[in-house]
Amino acid sequence: MHSVMHTSLLSLLLVSTGAVAQVTLTVEPTGQAATSVAAPANTAAILIQQYGIKPSDWNKVTEGEIVTRVLDAHDNWELVLLGVVQLPGRPSHFAAFARQLEQFSNNRHVSRMGQLSPMSLPADLELLTVRQEDVKAVRSCRLGKCHMKLPSATIAALSQLDSDDELYGAQVSRLVVDWLGEYLQQYFASGNAALVEYADQEEPQSLQRGFRELLGRFTVLAEQAPELYGYLQQDPAEIPPEIENQFYWLIEDFGMRPLTTVTQSIMYRPQAGAVGELWIVLKQLYASHYLRGAVRSLRVVAGPDTQEGPSSYLVCVERVLFDKRVGGLKRALVTPRMRGHLEDRLSWMRRILVLRGETIASRE
Repeated sequence: MHSVMHTSLLSLLLVSTGAVAQVTLTVEPTGQAATSVAAPANTAAILIQQYGIKPSDWNKVTEGEIVTRVLDAHDNWELVLLGVVQLPGRPSHFAAFARQLEQFSNNRHVSRMGQLSPMSLPADLELLTVRQEDVKAVRSCRLGKCHMKLPSATIAALSQLDSDDELYGAQVSRLVVDWLGEYLQQYFASGNAALVEYADQEEPQSLQRGFRELLGRFTVLAEQAPELYGYLQQDPAEIPPEIENQFYWLIEDFGMRPLTTVTQSIMYRPQAGAVGELWIVLKQLYASHYLRGAVRSLRVVAGPDTQEGPSSYLVCVERVLFDKRVGGLKRALVTPRMRGHLEDRLSWMRRILVLRGETIASRE
């Protein structure tokens, strides 16, 4: 899998928990003045039909509000979210903005982050260490029962370490980071076939199987961007010129256990609609806790010209598989947290784009 690697602010849309089985809807006002310019009729009609957005909710989006919906999940292992927001600038502005990670590294939920490339591993992982909370948690780690998501060989190696050694924390960190570097090199070479099988639960959990389950449920992506969808399915050695790969790692803190993740961001700009449409798929390659798979589709479509200038619509669909069933009280507790994270990120992204609109436009 050879490509130009960049880091993306879109990783900041990652969420850690939550799902419900029934459809609900919340809307958060942003305080921005409503624009009197309506979206092009064909754009509105297409997105409303494809994503099942209520016309009344679409009107709220055009008036400056953020609309989120918790969609029906396949089962209680899964969560599905839809978020829609109107952004300043064209899709091409958003693409340029999304590559500038350095200006977003101070996001309050992200403690550390870094770019990854097959040409510079393992150096790209030098700043990544296992957090002290996780070092303590893996002291009793064994196959089928471990408080950190890892493959069987790494869990077996952890169990051989002396937890009383004063260098135990450094040894744990080195072992895990070394495995992660080797794993990513295998993924860069072999694609989906190399995706990890987690051995922290009683039953092993395959990330490859989880990814394929989730991808198969992105019907709009399959129908509207078949070239991108085929690429995600097959991992071809030759990357189409319309596709750009980006890889990065993050340590995020959402008020629960900090989560270390590795993500591949696949940006796709169809030749026929390079000016008016942009797709980005976020594919989770690793998560230290909670998740056995996550795929997020972001679609940016050109919107109307407003009094402030050109605009775009961002439609985000997130599908996440938990490593345990989420139901009852736990589901009721994590759902508001997860929805709040998505709304916060959409609001934050729009706010930064508004502030930097002139700079972004000047780079086109």
